[in-house]
Amino acid sequence: MSLLSVLNLTNNALNANSQAISITSNNIANINNPDFARQTVEFSQQTAVTTPQGAIATGITATAITTRNALLDAQVQLQASLTAGVTAQESILQQLQASLGENLSANSNSSGQSSTSSNGLDIAVNQFFNSFQNLATNPTDTGAAQQAVAQAGILSDRFNSVTANINTVALGVNAQISSNVSQVNQYLTEIASLNTKITSMNGNVAGSAATLVDERQALIEKLAGLMPVTVSGDNQGSLSLTAKANDGAGTPVALVTNGTVNNQISFSSSAANTGVFLAGTTSLGNMQTAAGEPSGSLSGLLLTLSGPLNTLLKNVDAIAQQIVTSVNAAYNPSGAASGNIFAVINPSVISTDYTNVNNPLNTLINTTGHPLLASSSPAFTIQVGGNTDPIYITSTSESLQSVLDSISAATGGAVTGTYNAATDKISLSSASTFTISSDTSNFLAIAKISPTATSLSSTTSSDAVGALTSVLNVPGSYANAFKVDPNFIPTNVVAGNTSSYGAGDNSYALNVANVLSQSFSTTAHAPDKINGTITQFYAGVVSNLGQALQAASTNAADEKNIQSVITNQRQSVSGVTLDEEMSNLLTYQKSFQACSAVMQAIDSLLTNFIARL
Repeated sequence: MSLLSVLNLTNNALNANSQAISITSNNIANINNPDFARQTVEFSQQTAVTTPQGAIATGITATAITTRNALLDAQVQLQASLTAGVTAQESILQQLQASLGENLSANSNSSGQSSTSSNGLDIAVNQFFNSFQNLATNPTDTGAAQQAVAQAGILSDRFNSVTANINTVALGVNAQISSNVSQVNQYLTEIASLNTKITSMNGNVAGSAATLVDERQALIEKLAGLMPVTVSGDNQGSLSLTAKANDGAGTPVALVTNGTVNNQISFSSSAANTGVFLAGTTSLGNMQTAAGEPSGSLSGLLLTLSGPLNTLLKNVDAIAQQIVTSVNAAYNPSGAASGNIFAVINPSVISTDYTNVNNPLNTLINTTGHPLLASSSPAFTIQVGGNTDPIYITSTSESLQSVLDSISAATGGAVTGTYNAATDKISLSSASTFTISSDTSNFLAIAKISPTATSLSSTTSSDAVGALTSVLNVPGSYANAFKVDPNFIPTNVVAGNTSSYGAGDNSYALNVANVLSQSFSTTAHAPDKINGTITQFYAGVVSNLGQALQAASTNAADEKNIQSVITNQRQSVSGVTLDEEMSNLLTYQKSFQACSAVMQAIDSLLTNFIARL
């Protein structure tokens, strides 16, 4: 072998070891980067050159080989979805605990009560009824009357406050969902862009896009933390992402194919598509696992909104309604006393049903008992100013506001419609009288405008229609609407039927005090809103929320532990070990130095040879 051949071999070896040192140095630089997958050095012999004297070696090359493991990546991605889902549930339940003002426990004490605090409803309820027990004992005591009025105000304020807090949590969930949806769409765009770059770089030099592959995998895992996705393709090349449609069969919905974003998800709180996640026009639903567990933080938020939060809101409202109706009936039998203790704003309004966050509008409208019917023929007609104008409803998912807009457009503005969120009613008005007739859509029944055929210049719905306009904004309820009656003041408080039995009668106050121990039954007595006593029912509410929080906390801790185990397993394969990298670095440096020594020796030989010529 000639000196020039040896020189070429040595040069290639120097380059290979230099590349190995560079790869190892990059590993050490990323030792604290959790998204980085360690690269190993693979030395390979270059193709030998055939000469008359035989094959002559041409040296070696060094190639960076990523240690990323597709199976472990998939497991980490899946676990990221499960962990994020239960963590989101736990977070919202903790907020509900704070909003309720109780020290939640999964168990009740011997009296049926759960642990309470001075800011909770339990204390306010008991102190209110205790004040009437005291009034019954001292029916002529002005101090007892003042205390009864004060405790009634505290009870009302406490219910108002708790309901407002729960609704604040719900609106916060809504905002968080919207924010997460925007983040999902950003990730989809970035992943598609990286697909294009990776394909281009790998087309030039295989494996040269390792850094971009690491960046893309980190984005996929962040995306999985928001919603479940399925990844297909070689993780060294271009990938495709799909999600499952909420069609019962879990039909795949393409999100990203190579460098193209096929669909972005959207979230709407409008009446037409309230709380529905869409990929194109396909519902993605709650995105939970087959076992009903949340997968991704979006799923956790939705399931908590439609489950524990919705249940808590309804139960608090039921207790408030039971207290208002029972206390007023006990204090004011047959109108004998000086009015009622409590007054209610819009008493027929009930809390918005958060369980319908994934249902179309016609399902929400069923809360009134009348679905909005769509057909090709007019839904109803309005006669105004000598004209008869047909009103069409083309879709069962059309919003109430859209119908009101149609009325205004069809009549050329002669009849206009508005929705008042403060009073939770819709209004139709006109400068002239108008007649509504031939209603085949149930619009009048839904809007609670009666009679179905009427001549008038304006009309306002008689009851709530809040569920038609926004499921994520609670228009009102007993719990946030009842107040102390303006006439219930200390000077008007009566403990009993004084006109028949004298100033010492305590029958009314005693009736009110006994409401606390009264057992209610929604089955035996239809007007009742709760089952059992007020104390028992509320203890169950607190206990159920405590159990949900405890279960969510346990699940979150378990999923985090599993995620830690899987992440550690991947780190053992793809993570950087300083001791190993330093050992490799020393090896490559010594090899580089040896090659340099050979190069210097050849240089010296050639110099001497040339000098003697």
